[in-house]
Amino acid sequence: MRSRKFHQSHAYDLFGDRRSYVWHREYDELGNRRRTVRPDGHAVD
Repeated sequence: MRSRKFHQSHAYDLFGDRRSYVWHREYDELGNRRRTVRPDGHAVD
């Protein structure tokens, strides 16, 4: 079974304070989300 991995990034500039966050998601071959890794490293299965 082959899964697909995607990442989604967000960048913000709020009053000169720049932040960026990346979410990693893994999907199975049918497109169902199998796993999400939040920007803080916490994994949700």
